[in-house]
Amino acid sequence: MSHGRGRFVGRSAELATLQEGFAGTEDRRSRVVLVTGDTGVGKSRLVAEFLAGLVPDSRDGTEHDDSLLLRGGCLPRHGELLPYAPLWEAVARYGQAPAEPEAEPAVRALARHLRSGGEEPGFPPGEESVPRVVSTAQALGDLCVGRRLVLVLEDLHWSDPSTQALLTHLVRTGRPEGALVIGTYRDDEPSSAPSACSWPAELELLGAHRVRLAGLAADAAGVLVRSLLGPDAAEAHVESVVARAGGNPLALEQLCLSTSGPHRPSTPLTEILTARVNALDTQVRAVVHAIAVSGGQMSHALLSLVTGVEERTLSAVLHRAGRHHLIRPDPGSGDYALRHPLMGEVVYGTMPAGDRQRQHRALATTLVSHQQLSPQHGFGLWAQVAHHFDAAQEREAALDAHLRAGLAAHEVSAVSEARHHFARAENLWSDLTTADTSFPVDRDSLRMHLAEVSYLDGDATAAVTWIRGVLDVVDAESSPVRAAVLFERLGRYLWAAGHSSDEMLDACREAVRHAPSWAPRERAQALASMGQALMLATRFTEADAYCRDALRVAESVGNHRVLAHAATTLGVIEALSGHHTSGIARLRSAARTAVAHGLPEDRLRAQGNLGVALALGGRLREAAEVLLPTLDQARSWGMEDSHGAFLLSNTLGVLFDLGHWDEVQARLADARVGAGYLRASAALDIVAARISAARGDFDVSESALQHVRGALEEGGDSWANAQLLVARTELATWRGDHMQTRRCTLQFLELHSGTTPDNEMRAEAVAPLLRAEAEHHQFRRAAGLTARREDKEAVARLVDHTVSLESRRVSAVAEAHLASARAELSRIHGDGSPSLWRSVAERYRQLDNPVNVAYARWREAEVLLATGSGGARAARCVSEALVISDRLRLTPMLEKLHALSGSHTLQLLVSRPARVAVSKPLNNAAPPVEVLSRRQREVLRMLAHGATNRQIADALFISEKTVAIHVSRVLAKLGAANRGQAAAMAHQQGWVSGADEVPWPSVPAHRRAEPGRELCV
Repeated sequence: MSHGRGRFVGRSAELATLQEGFAGTEDRRSRVVLVTGDTGVGKSRLVAEFLAGLVPDSRDGTEHDDSLLLRGGCLPRHGELLPYAPLWEAVARYGQAPAEPEAEPAVRALARHLRSGGEEPGFPPGEESVPRVVSTAQALGDLCVGRRLVLVLEDLHWSDPSTQALLTHLVRTGRPEGALVIGTYRDDEPSSAPSACSWPAELELLGAHRVRLAGLAADAAGVLVRSLLGPDAAEAHVESVVARAGGNPLALEQLCLSTSGPHRPSTPLTEILTARVNALDTQVRAVVHAIAVSGGQMSHALLSLVTGVEERTLSAVLHRAGRHHLIRPDPGSGDYALRHPLMGEVVYGTMPAGDRQRQHRALATTLVSHQQLSPQHGFGLWAQVAHHFDAAQEREAALDAHLRAGLAAHEVSAVSEARHHFARAENLWSDLTTADTSFPVDRDSLRMHLAEVSYLDGDATAAVTWIRGVLDVVDAESSPVRAAVLFERLGRYLWAAGHSSDEMLDACREAVRHAPSWAPRERAQALASMGQALMLATRFTEADAYCRDALRVAESVGNHRVLAHAATTLGVIEALSGHHTSGIARLRSAARTAVAHGLPEDRLRAQGNLGVALALGGRLREAAEVLLPTLDQARSWGMEDSHGAFLLSNTLGVLFDLGHWDEVQARLADARVGAGYLRASAALDIVAARISAARGDFDVSESALQHVRGALEEGGDSWANAQLLVARTELATWRGDHMQTRRCTLQFLELHSGTTPDNEMRAEAVAPLLRAEAEHHQFRRAAGLTARREDKEAVARLVDHTVSLESRRVSAVAEAHLASARAELSRIHGDGSPSLWRSVAERYRQLDNPVNVAYARWREAEVLLATGSGGARAARCVSEALVISDRLRLTPMLEKLHALSGSHTLQLLVSRPARVAVSKPLNNAAPPVEVLSRRQREVLRMLAHGATNRQIADALFISEKTVAIHVSRVLAKLGAANRGQAAAMAHQQGWVSGADEVPWPSVPAHRRAEPGRELCV
């Protein structure tokens, strides 16, 4: 409860948590603490008590003169979405009474940053023009220079997407250093968003600390009631109030303020508050109503204008309202607020409908004519005005305000908020019989904005619908420039939504046809999009020509977006054509252009494709180092559902090849893909299906691939279909389904019946297809059957593709696949050489691809044992394959290796880790590391290197008690009897290695225990 009159009771442990978090800021640590609980449970009171203890500190009586306190809250939604609302309020409060004069320049810089949409010149080039999450975090970091920061964000259950993204970014990055961020969040707030309730839990998983406040225990509630009623209160009365309030401090306070004796009949809290308001005089009630309509807080000047009460008279009215415990002055901003948000909801809900509309209309018109009275500017102001005109049912005025709010939000890349306002404006426009011609944009432009923000918000299908609606009413011959823009956007949206390459090409072709030479910016964009469409259709020569034409036109007018866009496409073409060095250099240049000119969409595209080019060049680890931070950028910029989905699919492809399958599965579990991004969703399902197949979960893999086939039936491009074909072939091969593998072979031969430039895709597919043919041939030989004519023809055609690819310039990855295909061909002919498979293993080892290394070593061992040419060499091959397969839980391959190493002689020769792998039952493997949380994995990693609880606590900035809890949970989840056994399991399963860099602070070498040695703690 906010600043209640009673004693602060029953929250000593929760208060200690906040104090511990603040103490950590002395060492420049950062901590995000979420205080959650039901309405009125005492979240704000807990924070208020903590803040009161900072000056002076209750333990040593000294002042914390090196700290800065900023406090702000979110506004009730009521359909309005205001980005960074708590920061606006915090800055406004600080401006009323600066508590730390030396911090004033940094606070003013934060205020300028919020007003300018993040374009403050003090930020690094390129960062300030992208969506504001990163630059806003930097602005907060400037507040911590030379001081500690306590940032309180209240009522986060009403938070906007931008505030949520900022808080997520702070938790992920552990910044700003030296800051304690405290958020209050109402658990019982109803929300239309399914993810709203899980957001605090998601932040907790990322590293935030959550303090969940329950109702007060009966004894603590009794102490609070007695402090409110006085020492003479009858015990029966105290017990009655405690029973009726259910441990809720706000209910306890209001019941005590509203009752005069123990025999008053039981009244619900809402009726109590309503009765108290109705008992007020007319002027006080009007003031309370106005504050409730505004969202719970108003300035003196704005309140006077809205209610029509003169300022001198208003002071007396506010004083009377304060005596009734209904409002309180805010000491930071000087505004007046209701004592608790619940009170505002009750007052608002019980107002007559006509009174509510009049109050909303008065507040909206006052804000329009006196914009300086609003603490928000631009988008924030118009979001407020739109909300109030909506509630007043002033449709034309609301339409105008929503358009202005949407345009301002789009300008600062608050995509979700912009989409909300544009969608509301479109609905209002549909209801109007006549519309004012003075609106900031026309109807078609509104729909174009709706299409773009839907696309950026992860709903490409909706974007296609909106843009086609505008195309239906545009006369392309009389408005060729607009038609060119519309067709260019349609092409982009169609591809993202999973439509066929032909549809994208048709749209881009129309864009080029309508783009006149006298509109060079639009023509350059159309040419660049046509080049991209041709590249995606693997028509590289034509794509190259269009991109170079686009660069020429763009350079003439300084169109940096097209320069980055076309250069990215050219870089991809070069990389896919085997010119990796030049392709990588061009992609790096495109990324620099996008950064320098604040082009987030093109920056993500350039960096994402750079990762792919590096991977094709055999530089998988470098690719991961580029893709993982880029993926985080997309998430922090609010593009996780759209561009982030494609980035994620590329990233997981690299991690898949690197054998980081547990990380792949963890990221898949948290993946968010917009509803209209079917192609990206399909790519993620394919990766998941390939892992499931390799681990023996055949039914799971089959289900995922069936889903993908259905999604791609009408629009899958060659890349998606090639990946699907590889996954289907791998699954059928592990299952021994020769009929299905033959269908895959025939489909591949049909897709690539002529000469095609998609060399990388063909190389990736031909190796598993020849493996499937080898399995089929061996099956027939074992059954005493000869090869059929159709079998020989299929193999011959696959060999033709292999020979064709070997004569072309391809990537290091493709070369490894082709070497594997040649080795599989030797299995078909029955003349395999161990050196072939040894060469394949070395190629994949250089690419850091452990799964294919294990497979090649298995096949090498097979040939060695079949020819009797070396038991020791075969044992080394089996040993390496067993260790890798056991670590990655490749159950089908383990079964084959178990059978291969079944002889007593070979078992004696394999390495000790391999013997352990062989001896373990396949259906009782050790628990996978993903059963542990991220923090528990960090604890296990340090535990496995011999760290004590104290060392782990120091390294992870947590208490020893918390470490002890983590250790006990790790032991329970792993089924380990003690720390030594858990450490041994970690090393045995490959969850940690001797090469790991252990982040404990300055631990002397003689104090580090050997891995697996149990420590006394």
